[in-house]
This record gives sequence, structure tokens and C-alpha cells, in this order.
Amino acid sequence: RYTILLNSAEFDVNSDFDTTNNKFVAPVAGTYCFQGGIALGGLASDHTILDAFFYDGTDNWYQYNLAGSKTFNVATNQYLPLGVTIKLAAAAEVVMQVQVTNGSAVVDVFGASYPFTWMTGFLVG
Repeated sequence: RYTILLNSAEFDVNSDFDTTNNKFVAPVAGTYCFQGGIALGGLASDHTILDAFFYDGTDNWYQYNLAGSKTFNVATNQYLPLGVTIKLAAAAEVVMQVQVTNGSAVVDVFGASYPFTWMTGFLVG
């Protein structure tokens, strides 16, 4: 598993996203909505599964799963969209992660290039 590096924040009203450690820190207890997208390249025919997660630090995984042999062409890039609503305690931390199964398990995570990698999180209630 690889924690996605998100080194800038465009609209961070309360400074809840820690760009140094690539994590969202919940300012208060509540229900939060998270969405994101992970752009990958360098896929190989022996990469059999791609998983994208939001991880909240309590062994709860929120997963987007692709069986590689059925869903992507290794000659192209792959974009993994994901979203979830999570109940969090105050100061709980959420990161976005990706995991590649089998083969070299090495892929490129694209940042600013299209399609780009991003994450958003906000308090619902």
C-alpha cells in the first residue's frame, strides 16, 4: 500500500489537510464525505488487481477495486475514482492509498498531468 502524496491544498478553509504528512485531520467529530481520484501509469500485464482506499487509521478500509485483467489496457493510463462517507472522531486522520497486486507492484502515480490525482474531504454533519 502506498499513501498518495498530496502536497498542496487549494481550498483548505480550516487548515484540516496536513500537506507535510498527506492526511486530512478531522477538526471535530462527525460525518465526513471524501472523494478522490488516482491517476496511474506504467501498468503491466502481470498487475492483476488495483485497489484504491481511504484509510481512517482504525483498520477501516473504503475500497475501489479493479481486476486488472478485465478492466484496463496496459498500454494506457488508468484512473481510479473513489468516494465514501465516514463517521470520524475529532482528530481522526484520513489518507488516500493505492495498492497494486502481483508483478513488480510498481506503477506511476500522476499528479498534475491529465487525468490528475486529487482528494477532497468535508464535514457533512
